Amino acid sequence: MSRTIIISLGVLGYLITIGIIIIVLNFINKKSRQKFLNEISSLERDKNLIVNASILTELNKVEALINNDIMQEKLENWQKRFKDIKDVEVPKITDLLIEIEDIFNKKNYKELKNKIANVELEGFFNVDEKEIFVSLFIDNNTEKTIKTNTIKQYCKSSLNKT
Repeated sequence: MSRTIIISLGVLGYLITIGIIIIVLNFINKKSRQKFLNEISSLERDKNLIVNASILTELNKVEALINNDIMQEKLENWQKRFKDIKDVEVPKITDLLIEIEDIFNKKNYKELKNKIANVELEGFFNVDEKEIFVSLFIDNNTEKTIKTNTIKQYCKSSLNKT
């Protein structure tokens, strides 16, 4: 074989290797984009569950069962918390989700990953609908214990996913 054929085969090998590397990197990028899209969709779905929860209906059912001042105070407290969640926390979460989508569109994945983690910890732990239902039936000390255990379990499951 002549020297030019050997050099041509070497160059062809390099070009094929570079092509394969580019294809693999594009595949990895596509998978990570899809992962982030799924996480964003999950956050939006969770927000919609909070917004569309039948909490108000449940509070109205509880209102019919009130028979003393203590229950009346608790109901007023629950209604106040629900109003706060609906009027203050949900708009915050909506704004955070818009920021996440903007960061995603800018393809800044490192910042996106941190922002998603912050939104999950700050936004959704503050307005978890389970918090309201749990607090309907237990006292404050037990409620704090349950919230702490829920946060610990969620953090452990999040770490196991990655």
